Amino acid sequence: MRDWVPSRHFIWLCVFACAIPWGASASDLVTRSYQLKFVDANDIIPILNFSVANPTGKRILAGHEKHLVVTDAMEQQEAIAELLPVMDQPSKETDPKRAQMMIVVRTSRYLQQKKKAPQGNPC
Repeated sequence: MRDWVPSRHFIWLCVFACAIPWGASASDLVTRSYQLKFVDANDIIPILNFSVANPTGKRILAGHEKHLVVTDAMEQQEAIAELLPVMDQPSKETDPKRAQMMIVVRTSRYLQQKKKAPQGNPC
């Protein structure tokens, strides 16, 4: 008896089925483009990934030089838009790794201050 070998069409069907976002619909995601002034997009992408929650697991961050494109849920888009001015600051640092570390420090300080600040009206 001959072994079953999947057809080429079956394989493509499986690939496309795996690419469909089953947990969240595409209408839940928003794509925004940001123009940065001082930092390179590729330097802040990893920082954004660990600074802003990704509950949908569908976030897409891409960038080239001073241009950043983000696809994510609206709530996360708002958090990213709030963090970008904190991250996108001029630096005198010439070493790229040290400059990225300064961005991490600024971001973590901002998030700590925000966490300590009173949130809304307690009444």
